[in-house]
Amino acid sequence: MRIDFPYEGIPPVEVPEASVLGVVGPQDMAPAAPAARLVRAALDSPLQCPPLRELARTARRILILFDDNTRPTPASLIVPHLLEEFGPTPAVTFLTASGTHRPMSEAEKVRKLGAEICRRFPVLDHHWHDPSALQQLGSTASGIPVEVNRLLREADLVLGVGHVAPHRIAGFGGGSKIVQPGVGGVATTGRTHWLAAGFPGADLMGVAENPVRAEMDEVAEAAGLRAVVNVVLNTRDEMVGCFFGSPRAAHRAACALSLAVFRGSIPGLADVVLVESYPADLDLWQASKGLAAAELAVRPGGEVILVTPCPEGVSASHPAMAEFGYQPVDVVEGWIRRGEMTDLMVAAELAIGGRVIRDRAHGFMVSPGIPSDVIRGLGFDPAGTPQEALDRALFRAGPGAKVLVLRHGGEVLPVLSVR
Repeated sequence: MRIDFPYEGIPPVEVPEASVLGVVGPQDMAPAAPAARLVRAALDSPLQCPPLRELARTARRILILFDDNTRPTPASLIVPHLLEEFGPTPAVTFLTASGTHRPMSEAEKVRKLGAEICRRFPVLDHHWHDPSALQQLGSTASGIPVEVNRLLREADLVLGVGHVAPHRIAGFGGGSKIVQPGVGGVATTGRTHWLAAGFPGADLMGVAENPVRAEMDEVAEAAGLRAVVNVVLNTRDEMVGCFFGSPRAAHRAACALSLAVFRGSIPGLADVVLVESYPADLDLWQASKGLAAAELAVRPGGEVILVTPCPEGVSASHPAMAEFGYQPVDVVEGWIRRGEMTDLMVAAELAIGGRVIRDRAHGFMVSPGIPSDVIRGLGFDPAGTPQEALDRALFRAGPGAKVLVLRHGGEVLPVLSVR
């Protein structure tokens, strides 16, 4: 069976027919209506909050948070409908909810919001590493500090625009995640991410109600997030659902639809999982979402092959990721205890990846954007092509090994079929 990849320069792979356990990806859901109609219907039917026009009636300063270029949210199709509800009075500012990612370029902002929006309104970057850009708002009930961009507390109305897909740390994207980690500070983001590292992927990914999401919801409420527009997209980035309302209500409604789109039924755990990171391809910080999907599909002691372009390498914002590499949770805990690792965001990322390629399986990586020596340092065996990686993985797995291919690996949610 020939498997092609959505990447220029990465060749296809031939999987022996007798070895194929399955090829699994999200469902092919078609839009029920044009995007404009879906957005309009959502604004006309708010979930557990007043209509947007009413929310905006007395607001003089409105802040709209939007996710960055690592997410496919069609903000340019959504924002004009929001502006129609505001009237001519308020001052509107846009803030990139980029978390700890690199800042968006001006061209990326235009692609996300549209040239007209970028011309008419301030579109600001979130500076997560600048203490002067942040404000302390106490702590959550569990003791996690609440540190967010100070612009949120200066606004009369804070709104979020994002998309909802399965996520290893938060359960699903969207909702309160637009604040934490979207516009959060190091202290808050590090603690919430490290909390996620203590759970196996199956306990969080695709689970709408989970301990990490509860912390994010509490942070967003303290920061003043009033309402969100959350959309669900299909694999062609077409809008198949739109929800407006309170951060919790709109998000949970979107999660139900997202589960229907991105859930992929697998017949069993595979000896070898071949996963592409698409659409999370920019760098390994994003592409590791493919590892999260593979964790749910590979048998203990199996093989994982991650195929990803990573044109921006491992992570421009977090170089320590390449310096330390993926390791088991207890090893990372030791680094933290001894003061060798102070960045809890990187610590969480390495421990979460370590669960996959250290604790559960062995990893190969095919990536033209990351040098072979760096791939080795991360904990993978490098391979020049997917075919080389598969041949070596099948040799390691032994006779009769079964291969599961995960398409759209940056968002797919593998779920064991019930027999």
